[in-house]
Amino acid sequence: MHHLRLFGPPHLIGPDGRPTPFRTRKQLALLVYLALEARDRPVSRASLIRLFWPEVRDKHGRHSLSQALTAIRAKLGSDAVTRSGNAAQLVGGLTTDLDEGAPYAINPRDLGNPLEELGEYGSPAFAHWVDMVRERCRTDVRIRLLADVSTARADGEVAKVHEVATQLYAIDPQNDVAALAIAEQYLMRGDSRGAIGLLRQHITTAKDELQRDVPKQVARVLRRVEQGLVPVAGVDDAVATALPYDTAKRDVFVGRDEELSRLEALWAKVRNGNLVTCLISGAAGIGKSTLITRFATTVLARGLPAYLVSCQEMGRNIPFATVSDLTCKLARDPGASATDPQSLAEASRVTPGLRAVYTGIPDPLPTPPETVRLRVADALIRILAAVADGGATLVALDDIQYLDPASKDIVHVLARRLESTPTLLLATIRSTGPGRSMMGVEASEVVDWQEELCLGTMDKERIQEMVRGLTELAAIPETVCLKMAELSQGNPYLTEMLVSDWRNSEGESLVAAALRGEGTSSKWRPPDTMRKAFSRQHKGLSRDAEHMLHLLAVAERAIPMDEIESLLTLEPGVGDRAALELIDRAIVRTSSGTLGFRNEPHRAFVYRVMGDEARTYYHARIARSLTGTAEEEDFQRALEASLHYLKAGMNEEAVATACAGADAAVTHGAPKEAERVLKAVLPSCPQGISQQVQILLAQALSSQQRYRESLEALPNRNSYSGSREPAHSLSIRAEALHRGRLADTDSIAKMIKEAIRQANREANQSLALSGYQALAEMAHENEWQDEVEKVEGASM
Repeated sequence: MHHLRLFGPPHLIGPDGRPTPFRTRKQLALLVYLALEARDRPVSRASLIRLFWPEVRDKHGRHSLSQALTAIRAKLGSDAVTRSGNAAQLVGGLTTDLDEGAPYAINPRDLGNPLEELGEYGSPAFAHWVDMVRERCRTDVRIRLLADVSTARADGEVAKVHEVATQLYAIDPQNDVAALAIAEQYLMRGDSRGAIGLLRQHITTAKDELQRDVPKQVARVLRRVEQGLVPVAGVDDAVATALPYDTAKRDVFVGRDEELSRLEALWAKVRNGNLVTCLISGAAGIGKSTLITRFATTVLARGLPAYLVSCQEMGRNIPFATVSDLTCKLARDPGASATDPQSLAEASRVTPGLRAVYTGIPDPLPTPPETVRLRVADALIRILAAVADGGATLVALDDIQYLDPASKDIVHVLARRLESTPTLLLATIRSTGPGRSMMGVEASEVVDWQEELCLGTMDKERIQEMVRGLTELAAIPETVCLKMAELSQGNPYLTEMLVSDWRNSEGESLVAAALRGEGTSSKWRPPDTMRKAFSRQHKGLSRDAEHMLHLLAVAERAIPMDEIESLLTLEPGVGDRAALELIDRAIVRTSSGTLGFRNEPHRAFVYRVMGDEARTYYHARIARSLTGTAEEEDFQRALEASLHYLKAGMNEEAVATACAGADAAVTHGAPKEAERVLKAVLPSCPQGISQQVQILLAQALSSQQRYRESLEALPNRNSYSGSREPAHSLSIRAEALHRGRLADTDSIAKMIKEAIRQANREANQSLALSGYQALAEMAHENEWQDEVEKVEGASM
C-alpha cells in the first residue's frame, strides 16, 4: 500500500518503500488535499478548481483537474479516485502520517515542519487550509508522542523515552514532559551541568517569551539537581578514569528493561494511594544498585520526591547510621521545612545536624530509651508527609544487608505505619537466592515484602552490547568482545572490570591471556576496582578457607571435595566448614560434588595476589597428585600435571609428563590439547629432549591437518649431528608432504621411501606399514603399476 508522508516536504512512498514522484508539485498538493478531506466524503470538482486553479478559465481548470486526477490514478490505481456527479472522492490504497499507527519520520526536524512549502501551490484559500492542517499535524504529533513517552516509560524502555522526548521537544520546545525527560537523559549520562542548563533555559523561555507560569515540577527538579539531591548515573569512577575518553557520560545501561517496567508498574500502583514494598535481590555486581539508582533518577526527573540511601558496611555496628542518612536527605528537601518543630526535634536525636539546618527547633522531650526508636520513626513519617505534600514518594535503601539493628527496627515500623500512604519502599540485598543475604541479615527481618525482584545474569548479547557501549569511541576487536562476555558470565560489574583491565594493559590483560589460551600469569595486574571488590569478600576468612581458596585458584578448575581434603590434608569436618564459609560469601559455587570459583576474574585475582612460594607449592602438590592417580591412557591428567610442574619450576618432570600425555592425546583424538601443552613446555626443554618434543608437536599439528605448520615444527634435518633422522620424524615429514601436496610427486615418493627404510632399520613395523600405505595410494593415483606390485609384495 502507498503511504503519503506529510512531515517535511510531502511525498508519496510506494509499496516497495521508494518515493513515487509526480510530474508537478500541484498534482502532489491535490493528492494531499484529497487524502485529508475527500476520503470520508466527496469534494466537488468546482471547489477543487477554485483551490488549485483560481486564475484560469473554467474550461482550462476542468482540464487541469482531469489531468491531475489521471496522474493520481496512475500512481494509486484506476479505482483510487471515484467520480460521483460533479464530485470526486479518494477511496482506499493509501495511508497518511495522521492515520492510526502510521510511522513518524525519524528526523525531528521533519516532525516540526509538516507540509513544508506546500501552501504556495494553490490559491490563498488553499494556503489557509495548509496552515490549519499544519496545526492539526503538530497537535496530533504532540498527543501521539506524549502517549509514546508514557508507553515507553511503562515498558521500562528508558532509551526510547529519551528518543521520543527529543522528537517531542523539537516540535514543542515548551513541553514540560519532554524537557524533564531530556534532563533525565543528561542525568543518566552523568551530566548534571547539562541538565541544569536545559532546565534553566526552559524556565527562562516560559517566563520571558510565553509569559506563562513555570510548572512546579520543572522548578522542583531544577532546584533538586542544583542542590545535588538527584543521584547521577554513570560508570564506576575507577573504571571511567581508566578509559581514554569520558565513559562516565555514556549510557551503558542495558538488559534491564523488564525490571524497570516492573518498577514502573509498582510506581503506578503506589500513586493509587497505598504502600507498596519491593525487594531487589541478586549477587554482587549484578546491577542492583545501578537499577535502583536509575529508577530513583527517573522519578526525581519527573519532579516527584525520591530518596535513595546506601547502607554502608562500616555502618553495620553504628546505631541509627542508615536512618541518620535518610533523615539528612529528607532535611535537604525544601518541603521538609513544613514539618512541625517537635517532629524535627525528635529526628535530631539521631541526626544532630538537623539543628544546623533548622536553628529554631526545640529540644526533644525526655523519653525512656526503649521508646526512642518509635519516636524517631514517628518523626520520619511526619517529615515524609511534609515533603510528599499529598503525592507519592519513593524511599529506596541500597544494600540492606548492612542495616544496623536500630535502623532495621525503625524501617520495620515505617513500613507498618505507612500502609495507607502512597509510598514505594524499595530495597536491594546482596544474596545467593531470593531474600537470602550473604551477610547474615534476612530480608524478612526488615519488612514483609509484597514484591520481590531477583536479578539474574545477562545473556551474552546484552554483555556484548554493554562492552561496545563502554568502548564505542575506541575500537575493540570482536574476538575480545566475545571473550569479555564469556569471562564475565553475565555480570555487568565484572564486565566493567574486564574493559578497564583491557584498556590499562591490553596485551597483558586477563582477556588477552585467555585469548592466547594461557593460564593466569603472576605478572598480571588486576585493576583497582577488581582489587577492592574482591578484597572485601575475603576479609575475615579462616585459614582453612583461605588455603582452600588458594588451591582452587591454582587448580584452575572445579575439584571434588574429597580431592580437596586429600590435597590439603584436612581433618574430617574441617573441609566442609571452610567450603560453607566460601559458599556463604558467594566466592565459590558447588556443582555435582565439586567446588569451584563463581567466575574466572575472581579466580585470576586470587591467583595473582597469593604469595609466590605458596603458589609454587600448590602447583607442585597438584601435579604430584595428578601424576600419582593418572592411568596409562589418562592423557588429560598427564597434560594437566605437566602444566602444573612447569609453573612449579619442575621442568624435567613437566617435559616427561607432557611427552607421555601428548602421545596418548594424539592417539585418542585430542591433538589440540597436546599442542597447547607441548608449546608451553618447549621453551623449557633441555637441548637433547627438545627434538622429541618438536616431533610430538609436529605430529599433533599433522593430526589437525595443519601440514605446513607440522613441517615447520619438525627439527632441522641437519640438527641430528651426523646420525639419521628418526623414523618417527621422517614419517611425519612424508605424511605432511603427501597429505598436504606440498611438493612434487617424485619428491614426495622419495621421502616416503626414505621413511620406510628408516622404519625398517629401527624395526618399527607400524611406521613402515604406514609408509607402504602412503606409497600405495600414490602408486594408484599415478598408475605406477610396477610400484603397486612392489608395495604389495613388500607389505605382505
